Amino acid sequence: MMKRCLENKVILELNNDGRLDCKENVVLEYYLLENELESPEGFIGKKAYGIEIVKNINEKFVEGESIKNCSIYKESTLEFLNKLARNTVTPIGLLYSFDDCSGI
Repeated sequence: MMKRCLENKVILELNNDGRLDCKENVVLEYYLLENELESPEGFIGKKAYGIEIVKNINEKFVEGESIKNCSIYKESTLEFLNKLARNTVTPIGLLYSFDDCSGI
């Protein structure tokens, strides 16, 4: 069973000159995913962690992306998730950011 926990939320507000693509504030939500592994041998019952980023406008879902089971280390996964939030990575950039990272 997959658990999903909101760890960080970033609100992107419009500048005075309205430089964002939309006229409403964008909310990025960063979730830690936790899953109990069912295979391979030796890992059954252990936990794996992943990341999900969700983009909302006007409290409505616009897009989302996730990476499941990317690490068995919760702390390093949280560290990477917080780095994504600090750099306001959107769902479309999650996979590119993960590929650029040498592993978590």
